Amino acid sequence: MRVVLMAQVLMAGLAFSAAAQEVKQNAVSTAGAPTKTDAEPGYWTNLFENTMRFTVMHPAGKQVIDTYYNRDKTVTTDAGFSGTWRTEGEAGKEMFCYDLSAFSQEPKVISECFPLRLMNNPRIGAKWGGKMKPGVPYQAIVVAGREKDPRLAQTK
Repeated sequence: MRVVLMAQVLMAGLAFSAAAQEVKQNAVSTAGAPTKTDAEPGYWTNLFENTMRFTVMHPAGKQVIDTYYNRDKTVTTDAGFSGTWRTEGEAGKEMFCYDLSAFSQEPKVISECFPLRLMNNPRIGAKWGGKMKPGVPYQAIVVAGREKDPRLAQTK
């Protein structure tokens, strides 16, 4: 009887520990993310912990830019560009929007908005193309980690 009771207590403790770990992970994943959006927590984890590598066909010349979306709603890059990100719209129809500025020639600021729900299942290696306003084409890929993030260099 004692062994059975101890096993039940141990199992309950493990279940509680796993639930507590899941709550902690969800808090870490969504820290900095807007509350109650169309995106799942995995989207925000992916966005805040990895690199979005854009090959931008800017009129000033083609440029590869490693881009980092930060929890404080800023966007930083390895190329000295900066910007902001935000969500817009009503629940179920939210848009994820961002801008990048500091190009030396027009357009000096490029931006994009897309339906947030389209990005619910992000993965490393995902590739896509599009156009940033005002009509600047790009290709993008999700790269694991943030090794070039200038914000990381400041903390080392």
